[in-house]
Amino acid sequence: MKHGKALLHTLRFFLGLDTAETQTTAAERVALSRHAQGAKRAAELGVFEAATTVLIAEAMAADGRLYGVDPFFAGRLGLRYGLWISRFGLWRSGLGHRVTLIRKLSFEAAAKVPNELDFIFVDGDHRYEAL
Repeated sequence: MKHGKALLHTLRFFLGLDTAETQTTAAERVALSRHAQGAKRAAELGVFEAATTVLIAEAMAADGRLYGVDPFFAGRLGLRYGLWISRFGLWRSGLGHRVTLIRKLSFEAAAKVPNELDFIFVDGDHRYEAL
């Protein structure tokens, strides 16, 4: 996103004029929802703006826990727009209490995520070494 557009998008998101951005297609989101259905413990590597995070949390069991791992890199002004949008979007969805956001790279976050998971969605650094 170009300089200045990220801030405008964030403000528009807070006002309900924009939706969280995602790089997934509608068909991929349907598949994500289907495969996460009823999961008790799940992880998403690469949260971005939490569009798929909300989708996965909605599909999980009511008592499920989702671990969203993303470093939420700062933009040119040092602001973490993706983190702001993610937190606000999770709050707005009413699912924030079921999601733990971990602000680290995936290899740094391993100790904070349970060893046993029902579902994992990798939407970040797709290299095997990064997992």
